[in-house]
Amino acid sequence: MEAVTLSRTRINISPIAANIYEAKTIGVALGPGLPYGLVDLGMLIALKQLKIPVSMICGTSMGAVIGSLYASGIPLEEIRQKIIELFAKGRIKELLKKDMKIPGVAFSTAEKLFEEILQLAGCDLDFHELMVPLYIVAADKASQKSVILSHGRVFDAVRASMAIPIMLKKHKIANMKLSDGAILSPLNTQILYEEGADFVIAIQAKPIRAVHRRVSPITVKLIPFLLRGLGWNVRRDIFFSKPHCEILLRPRVPRNLARDFSKVNEIIKIGIKITYDAIHEIENAKFAKTEAHVLSKAARKNERCEKQLLLQASNIEGYLLNLEKKTQRMSNAELLNEFPKFAKVFQVFLDRLILYTSNEDLAIDDLKKKFKNLIRIIEESPFTNRILTNPLSYADDYQMLNCIYNNELFQANSNMGKLLNYFIFSSQSSNAIRNRAKIIQGLIQQKLSFISELKVTSVACGPAREVSDMLNLLEKDESNKKIIWTLIDNDIEALAYAKRNIPNQNHVQANFLQASVAEIIKKKINLGQQQDIIYSLGLFDYLDDKIAKRLLKNLYSKLNYGGSLFIGNFSSNHPLQILMEVFGNWRLIYRTEEELLAVAKDSNPEGRHFVMAEPEGINLILISTKPMEPNNDRAENKK
Repeated sequence: MEAVTLSRTRINISPIAANIYEAKTIGVALGPGLPYGLVDLGMLIALKQLKIPVSMICGTSMGAVIGSLYASGIPLEEIRQKIIELFAKGRIKELLKKDMKIPGVAFSTAEKLFEEILQLAGCDLDFHELMVPLYIVAADKASQKSVILSHGRVFDAVRASMAIPIMLKKHKIANMKLSDGAILSPLNTQILYEEGADFVIAIQAKPIRAVHRRVSPITVKLIPFLLRGLGWNVRRDIFFSKPHCEILLRPRVPRNLARDFSKVNEIIKIGIKITYDAIHEIENAKFAKTEAHVLSKAARKNERCEKQLLLQASNIEGYLLNLEKKTQRMSNAELLNEFPKFAKVFQVFLDRLILYTSNEDLAIDDLKKKFKNLIRIIEESPFTNRILTNPLSYADDYQMLNCIYNNELFQANSNMGKLLNYFIFSSQSSNAIRNRAKIIQGLIQQKLSFISELKVTSVACGPAREVSDMLNLLEKDESNKKIIWTLIDNDIEALAYAKRNIPNQNHVQANFLQASVAEIIKKKINLGQQQDIIYSLGLFDYLDDKIAKRLLKNLYSKLNYGGSLFIGNFSSNHPLQILMEVFGNWRLIYRTEEELLAVAKDSNPEGRHFVMAEPEGINLILISTKPMEPNNDRAENKK
């Protein structure tokens, strides 16, 4: 344990905090402050050392930065070192000044600062790719509401949460100009309880004038008044209120320490020490463990909320009709806060719908008549409307895939359509589709690392988004690497879209072929030369075993020695299955890992086969590799 000589401050501990080691889901709320908020990092380090697991995080402003880096999977000591380097020698101030609209006067766009933070993170992830669920708090001036961001690009949300009025430019997300989340909600614990946390730890630094003068600086006390002068409806009692949680840490950070950026490590140590102090108090105090872990007030409220959701889901049409009226005048900021509740209700409804459809005597048409108002509402989302109307006469068309890749939450004419978009695009199923494309991209990059000219074919390519994403990466590559990429699809519109978005460049030569599965099986297409990689992301979800085996055998024959097939297939644990099948007649052929392996081994017994799953565990990827020649030379080298 690290120690510091600076004073500790108030630690508020709930009587049920003694149950910390028995808690199933621990949420942490990280408060704002630059650099005061670095106590957040200290708390996370201490919790790691104490072996107290963090299940979810809510971060505001600086807390959003620390929370996002931790949720990305970066080791805490590495975050600590990089943060110290970022603050060293006043680099933060220098980076902000570089993007000042009028140097020293007007706000900064902070582009250089966020480029630095992105480098620190390593990459700009999507929320669904994080190792730990993360909720980021921002503020919308138009609606005077706090906004919880948990979808889309993580560092878009971080930038919005840090947009301090006057100092940093507002950041636009979904037509909302968002500002620093601390304006309306410096420390949000409610979202953690709503998302299932049964134990919450919160931390927010308390600036003081000096070690021996523990009163807040006058500038801190005036913040609510200054914000009101800028048009924000800030109430002083709420701004300085203490949120409900099991452990609330308010470490004192002297103003002179915060002004010296070379000493940010001392601020981190304050966070470490106060966390150890709190756990020490819990372990040594005689808290009364009342009846089977008494629920806190917030937990009870959460339990009542869940029961209410179940009740509403039993009358989903009534709930949706009422919600339709309620949301007509909602701003996007208010919708963002409505999203999670709606998603829970609608998912409960789908789970109950499974019970309806298990009755073989109940026809799908009868079911649609029963829920006719529901279908009218479902049509308000462009995506779900496309499921119902099927304009290209086949499901899973390239435009639907584009909607999923783009996370087009707000691309709807009504607020109900936006709610449905959120439900679809934030689902595990949509995450799985985005994940499989990234995995294929990674496998191609891996192969390219030891082959100078790679020959790749995509079967049923659709919009081929993984190809256009690769172009962006390869543009920065100064080597002579090259990919000859053949894109095959039966849909001429999909090929035309791909062609518009995949121009030939130094690293990629793209060829486009229109062909059906039958034409490929009957060997009516000519790829010109043996391929290093052939992949198909969504085609095999529609092929029965007989056709799948014939196609796999044919594609395998077109591989170089040492080449690989990558084949995507949905597994049966698909959350949107009932919505697709009942309302859109969109049916897939689901396979388990064993079934997918059996198809591969029957098709190409001499190959090496294994199956991996993307992070959601919903989309399986078969990898079939053709063994090298006996002399271990690649066929490519013999040409």
